[in-house]
Amino acid sequence: MIAISLDTDLPKAHVPVSNTQAATKAELGRLLHAAIINTHFRKLLLANPVAMIDRGYLGESFQFPGSVKEQIRHVHAESLEEFSSCVLKIIETPSLTEIAVLPYC
Repeated sequence: MIAISLDTDLPKAHVPVSNTQAATKAELGRLLHAAIINTHFRKLLLANPVAMIDRGYLGESFQFPGSVKEQIRHVHAESLEEFSSCVLKIIETPSLTEIAVLPYC
């Protein structure tokens, strides 16, 4: 039998920055699905995104980190495509703690 090592020096194709980022993207997906399904929810989401995130949809709640919700508060989009693009940029922008360079001891 030949032993195969899974350890390689090749870079990983895609590794999420954090589990929080992946979870936030999943929440964005859920939010967008609700907006696609229900035109009334979509209109309200575009008019006041944080209020609709807080309200939820059909008994389902949306869990976004407070820092992301605060930035979403400033999104003024005319379409769902524009909204999703803006929010995705917010989610994918590293926080200061993620980009901080720690000195080596």
